[in-house]
Amino acid sequence: MGWAKVITRKDAIRTAENLVQGCESSAWLVHRQQGDRHYFAVDSDSRIVKGLGALLLSQLDGCQSDEVSVEQLQALFDDLGLAQQLSESRANGFRALLQRAFSLMNTR
Repeated sequence: MGWAKVITRKDAIRTAENLVQGCESSAWLVHRQQGDRHYFAVDSDSRIVKGLGALLLSQLDGCQSDEVSVEQLQALFDDLGLAQQLSESRANGFRALLQRAFSLMNTR
């Protein structure tokens, strides 16, 4: 929940095209690429999803595509014990954010 405090409301990204499918709570994710580095912004109505988004961005923001993988981030999620602490729908929300981020990285 503490990580959620670093994610501020971003009305500009709250559009249908940025809405992450598969999250129980509304969540929006945007991506930009600068050279070979990837940068993201996330927002959600849920503090838990904002916290999960902050965790995700702490691992992805500023990285090159070959520096991180879906499997590494899923392992981090598991290593932190988040699966045991979150409901199944919240864990699915993290996976939806993760998949969306990598989808955006691979389409640019």
